[in-house]
Amino acid sequence: MTAIEGKTVPAMGFGHSTATPLLVIAGSKVVYMKGNSDHLHHAIHTGILALWLLPTRTFGSPSTDTSCDRLPDLVNAALGTIVTASIPANSLNASGTFNSVAFCRANGSVPYPEDNTVFFEVWLPEADSYNDRGSWQSTYRQGKRGMAGRIDYAAMVENVNKGFATAGGDAGRRASDNNGGDAHPGGVHLPCLHDRNQVLAWIRDSVALFTPPAKGITDTYYHEGPAFLPQESLDHIRNAALDECDLLDGVEDRVLENPLTCDFDLDGLACEDLTSNTSTCLTPRQLAAAKEIYAGPRHSKANASLYPGFDLGSKSEWMVQQGRLSLSFSLPLLQNMVFDNLSYEGTAFDWAADVDASDEKVGSLIDAIGPNLTSFKKNGGKLLVTQGWADPFNVATWPIDHLDEVSRATGGERQDWLSLFMIPGGGHCGGAATYPWVPSKHNSLEALVDWVENGQAPAYLLGVDPADGSKTTGKICTWPRTAKYIGVDADEPDVCVCSD
Repeated sequence: MTAIEGKTVPAMGFGHSTATPLLVIAGSKVVYMKGNSDHLHHAIHTGILALWLLPTRTFGSPSTDTSCDRLPDLVNAALGTIVTASIPANSLNASGTFNSVAFCRANGSVPYPEDNTVFFEVWLPEADSYNDRGSWQSTYRQGKRGMAGRIDYAAMVENVNKGFATAGGDAGRRASDNNGGDAHPGGVHLPCLHDRNQVLAWIRDSVALFTPPAKGITDTYYHEGPAFLPQESLDHIRNAALDECDLLDGVEDRVLENPLTCDFDLDGLACEDLTSNTSTCLTPRQLAAAKEIYAGPRHSKANASLYPGFDLGSKSEWMVQQGRLSLSFSLPLLQNMVFDNLSYEGTAFDWAADVDASDEKVGSLIDAIGPNLTSFKKNGGKLLVTQGWADPFNVATWPIDHLDEVSRATGGERQDWLSLFMIPGGGHCGGAATYPWVPSKHNSLEALVDWVENGQAPAYLLGVDPADGSKTTGKICTWPRTAKYIGVDADEPDVCVCSD
C-alpha cells in the first residue's frame, strides 16, 4: 500500500512594501525608524502556506452525503458505469472467510484494445471500520495469481476486514474462457495467450488500467470534502518534540528556545500497526502530510523550494491556517489577480505551470523582495525584526534566510543597524494561542527608540504579559544567539544568558 498524498491547494506569496518611515508591523513584525522610505523595500511572504494547507489531505470518514446507493451517481462520468451494493457484516463468504465488517461493493470495468475489458471491484469499509488507509493515491490492489482471469476474493475479504479500501481486478481476461485459468498439466489451449493485448494486460497493464477508476471511486466515497490533520495529532507532534528537546535551553518550560537545534525524528510517531490509537500516533498519510508541511512547497517540475517549511513546536497552531485565512486571503488573490475567475477553487492548481503563471502575472507586484538595504543603512536607519517560532502564517525561518541575504547584499556587517529576534512560542505578531504561558508582549519599540536616539543596540528584548495572566518574563536574544538558563527561577530574566 502506497502512502497517500492528497490534492493540495495552491499557495500564494505575498509581499508588503513599506511606505511609512517610522514604524511598520506586517507579517513578521518589522520595526524601523530614521530612514527615508525610498531607501527601504521590505517584502514578506504572508500567504504562501494559507492555501498550501487547504488541504494537505489526510482524509477522514465518508461524507454524510455519500452512501453506497448514491455512489454510481456521484462518480465522475469518465470512470464509466459502476454498480454498487451494500454488504452487511458477516454476509459474504470468500473461501471460508466471512466479512467481519460492512462495506460498499462497487463493480466496474475498463476497456482496452481489440474489444477487451478489465473487470474490477472496489470494496469500501464503512466509516467505523475504515483504517484511513489504501484510498485515493493508491488502493490496496490484489495481484493476478497464476493465469488469473478471476478476482481474488479471498485476499480481498482478508484486507477489507483489516479496514483497507481494497480493489482487485481479473487481469483483463476471463478464467471461464481459458480452461478455468488453469493450464495444468500442459497441452491446454489458452486463447488469452494468443492475444497480444491480453498478454500485456496480464503481465503488465491490468493493474494500471483499473487503478485510476478505483482511486476515483474511493476518493468519491470517502472524500467529497477535504479533511485535515486533526488537532489532536498536531498537539501530539508538538508535545513529542517538546518532550525530547524542551531541556536544551536548560529549563523545562514547555517551549523550544531554538527549534533548529532539536533533532527530532518524526518517523518515531508512526503507528506500529493497523489497530493503533491514531490519537497517539500518525497513520502513513498523516505522517506524509506532516513531513510535507515541514518541508515546504516545491515547484513540481524544477523541484525548487517555493517557501520554507514550518518548524518544530509550531504544530498546534497549524489549524488556524485552514478555513477563513485561506478562503479570505490566498484564494481571493488567485481568483482576482491570477486566474480572473471568481469560481476558481484551487483544487486543480498546477505546482509548475500555475506557479510560473502566478510569478509572471503578479510576482512583480506582491513578491518583489529587495535585500539590498545599503541606502537605508547609510542614512542611519535602524531595523528591528521580531518573528515568532510558532507563527502559523509566516514560516519562522524566512526572516533568518532573508537576514542572511540582506547581510550579503549590504557588506556583511549588520549588528550596528539590523537586528532579528526569534521569539520562542511566539505567534503571528503577538502571542500564540496554544502557548498561553509564554510572554506575549516585548519591548521592541522602546528598544528601538534607545537604539536610534542613544546608539545603544539592543542585546535582548524582554517579554512580559502571558495570556494566562501569570507573571512569567522572558529574555529574547539577538539572533543567532539564544537564551540559556543558568539559574533556578526561570521567570527571572537575570537567570539566563545569551549564548551563541
